Amino acid sequence: MIALLIAKFPELKLTKWADQKHKVLEKDVLKNSNLVLTIGKQLKTELINLGASNVEVLENSFDQEDFIKHEVDEIDEAFTIAHIGSFTPSRNHQILWKAIEQICKEDISFKKDFRLKLIGKVDHSITKSLIEANLLDNVITMGYLSHDKVIKEQKKSKVLLLMVNNTPNAKGIITGKVFEYIASGRPILVIGPKDGDLSSIIYNTKSGIVCDYHNLLDLKSTIIDLYKNKLDFNPNSSAYTRLNLTEKLSNLLEGIYNKNI
Repeated sequence: MIALLIAKFPELKLTKWADQKHKVLEKDVLKNSNLVLTIGKQLKTELINLGASNVEVLENSFDQEDFIKHEVDEIDEAFTIAHIGSFTPSRNHQILWKAIEQICKEDISFKKDFRLKLIGKVDHSITKSLIEANLLDNVITMGYLSHDKVIKEQKKSKVLLLMVNNTPNAKGIITGKVFEYIASGRPILVIGPKDGDLSSIIYNTKSGIVCDYHNLLDLKSTIIDLYKNKLDFNPNSSAYTRLNLTEKLSNLLEGIYNKNI
């Protein structure tokens, strides 16, 4: 038996009886599975603590062909920071707007050059924050785009923005879009835990920089350095192609099969 476990959802608000039943069944599955697959090291540790004996990490991936066939001629002329995907209240980190607002006040050239591209569904709380930070004139709202157009926008943007939900499980959150971000080859600015699983992926692939939820000076300095091209990135996305991840899965399954014949 192979168990693929990605996350638990405490927000389901199960009754006490249902919660206990869930935990008993969960432990039974974990103890009796030949292999348990999950998407990150943090979740792997949690599953081992719950009783799993053979846990392997198999991250999400991207389709390399999508990025080969969608070349772009030029990077945006403006200093564009692009957020792609649902921009929810739990990702609305006020520190970012405060940092950009202060930079705009301190550097007229930055205010003139800066554009925030919002691609996908944007919660009204984000718009409210942008208004309060006097940044709405710098925003380009693009709404929903096809996957092909999203890839082109990623590859054109100066910086790709990734906001990690500031929740108790933040260290274990690995958003699926980070792998396409890495494949785009553009610098990634992450606001999230510096000691989380996503942070490890960013630094191991040399694809961006992570700023935490509270250090305003560090975030300002990072944005300025990105604007002035002072940071050197050399992204390596090969570990997260679907081909390589499929090969890893195949090897894991073959190992389990050989062990049990």
